[in-house]
Amino acid sequence: MATPGADERFAILKQLFELAQRQKTALDNEDVEQFMELLHQREPLLAALAGHEEDERPSNVVSINRASRQPEEASADTETAIGILLRAVIDQDAENELLLRARLGEVQDAITRVSRGAAMVRMYRQAEQPMRGIDRKAS
Repeated sequence: MATPGADERFAILKQLFELAQRQKTALDNEDVEQFMELLHQREPLLAALAGHEEDERPSNVVSINRASRQPEEASADTETAIGILLRAVIDQDAENELLLRARLGEVQDAITRVSRGAAMVRMYRQAEQPMRGIDRKAS
């Protein structure tokens, strides 16, 4: 795939950052469905960004697709802005991951408590069964 211009990379990263922020809001609101929808919206952007990364070829080897296209030169300011935005996406994703892991821990704890409660009810029920046949007034 041809190398994108800096403007295209910036636009993709900006969209990713906005989606990551909306994902955090969804997590804060405990809206898992919205979080997952936003996650699906990110996938094509990530694929596009991954397709735009430089190949790990020696500098003297040029892709046929790139040979006919002059790469867009990005200013140092543009590259700095892209770097800052990329860091912001990474940081927001890390924060979202921590929130997800915390929620997952809460759900796992709840499952454990529900399982224990169900086990206690079953044990109580089993212990109560033999007592039903005993006439308590006869003693």
